Order: sequence, then C-alpha cells, then structure tokens
Amino acid sequence: YNPAIQSLSERMQIGEAGKVYRIEVERSGPFPARINDTGVSVDLAVHDLDIVSMLLRETPLSVYSETQQLLHKEHEDAICALLRYDDGVLAFLNVNWTSPVKRRMIRVYGSKGMFQVDYISQELRFFENADQTGAVEPWENPGIREGHEIRYSIGFKEPLANELDFMIRVVR
Repeated sequence: YNPAIQSLSERMQIGEAGKVYRIEVERSGPFPARINDTGVSVDLAVHDLDIVSMLLRETPLSVYSETQQLLHKEHEDAICALLRYDDGVLAFLNVNWTSPVKRRMIRVYGSKGMFQVDYISQELRFFENADQTGAVEPWENPGIREGHEIRYSIGFKEPLANELDFMIRVVR
C-alpha cells in the first residue's frame, strides 16, 4: 500500500525494468524495546517476502536463510535470506534490528536498469542501463553502463491509511 511500491509494481508489469535479474531489500533499524513476542522474521521480513513475491507475481521456488540473535532475549534480531524465483531471479533480504539507522529500501535490477524505492520518503528512482543491446540470455553478454537517473513524482500517502481505505471499499 506504499504509493512508491505500487508505482514500481505498475512499471515492472509493463516491462520498464526489462528482464529482472535480482532484487535486494534492506529493512533495518534500532532494536524496538516494545517487541517481546517475536523476532524480525515474523515482525518485518514477512512484509518483504510478500512485496517481492507481489512484484514478481510468483512465490519463491526456494528459500535459504540465516538468523542472528544478538540483542533480543528470546528471538532473532537479524535475518539474511536468499530467495530463488522462476527464471533464476534472486532476491536478497537483509532485515535487522541491529542498525542505528532506520532504512527501508528495495532495488530491482533488470536489463533496462535499476529501480530503487525508499519506503520512508516514498521516492522512486530509475537508473537507466545506457547499454541496452537487447541481449536477454546470459551468454549474449548484455552490457551494463551507467545512464540517466529518473526521479518519479509520487504523491506521499500513509500506507496504512491506503490499506484501511482499500478495506473499507472492499467491505462496502
């Protein structure tokens, strides 16, 4: 329900990323003392798994993850997960409560460039691949060169408010 993620999804569906190669997610920040009943996997990482699967319109074929328990008394406070999707797309989730800086980012790497979303500021950027030779298969050696950066204008709206508006419309 984040407007920047919704815009990213629409752009991916019409092929603006090209062939998707990889997705990287970072959701990190300080340990929240209010959390006592769960770890980052259930509290935070489930959202990223859902978002990546929504963007790709499929569920992962395989998942490998490692967790750490550094600060939390009973649960993990860091997880690194590697997900494999169809066509070899890899997604890497770095989710933790061990950072002094709150970050919420996703990057989608494709043959046409890289999309980047900052969940907090709701900024969507596209970094163009200036060498779009049209190569699709790995052995065709598609070139990757830095191109133009495009910043999309996204109207800021609280994601939870969007979700509640959607639920009200569905119920009505």
